Amino acid sequence: MRSLSELLDFLEKTMSMTDIYQPVVILHLLERGGSSTKADLARTLSGYDESIQEYYEKILMRWPKITLEKHDIIRYDRRNAMFLLNFDLKDVSLVEKAKQLCEQKTQEWLEKKCSRGKSSRIDSSIRYRVLKAARGRCELCGISAKIVPIDIDPVSYTHLRAHETPEHLVC
Repeated sequence: MRSLSELLDFLEKTMSMTDIYQPVVILHLLERGGSSTKADLARTLSGYDESIQEYYEKILMRWPKITLEKHDIIRYDRRNAMFLLNFDLKDVSLVEKAKQLCEQKTQEWLEKKCSRGKSSRIDSSIRYRVLKAARGRCELCGISAKIVPIDIDPVSYTHLRAHETPEHLVC
């Protein structure tokens, strides 16, 4: 088990965020004694919207899981579909400090997103319906979501575009 001071260091100095998932996952685990099922974590990420539960289970297994495992923050028990924090949670004051940092990082991210304007915001249920209708493929180039992360075009809501890989920036 790692020391909670290492988690605090990760939260304060190392963690970089392109989305809100990392601090939300860590906070969820901290609030539950260091472990949680994949389904419960996805429920937290989806805001308890059951229509997009499956979508968030897939999201959870991609970005936050991969990133947090890479930094040795969590481990995933496949047999029990459980996420586990790699930290000793005996020091209650440090656990509280870590929770506060997660809440602070989440709030900062939300404020940053809101400052960009609401025109680029897509409702989660709309996003899910568009992804489902496209059967997990970019409607422009046909690439599968299994190969590259895809997202909804915030202007038209009608097609998907691949992102974060140079060969698909034209999508």
